[in-house]
Amino acid sequence: MNRIYGENQRGMDEYEILEIERGYYPSPFDYRITIKFRTYTQAHSSPFDENIAVYDITDFNPLTIKEVSFEHHPLEVCD
Repeated sequence: MNRIYGENQRGMDEYEILEIERGYYPSPFDYRITIKFRTYTQAHSSPFDENIAVYDITDFNPLTIKEVSFEHHPLEVCD
C-alpha cells in the first residue's frame, strides 16, 4: 500500500475479509487472504478509495506475509 500513498499518508477502516483459503501451494498450512478496505485522509473525511488486496501467509514463526496483488479503486467524492 505504501507504493500508492507513501509512508503513513492514509488511514484505513471498514475492513472486510472476502476470502480465506487454506492449503495454498507449496504447503498445506499456508493461507491466502483477500481483504477489502477503504482509506481516508482525515478522521472526519469521507472515504477516499476502496482497495482489494491479496496476501499469502507462508510462515508463522517468524510471521511471513507476501502481497500477491493490490487493486486500487478511487471513489467519487460528493460535496
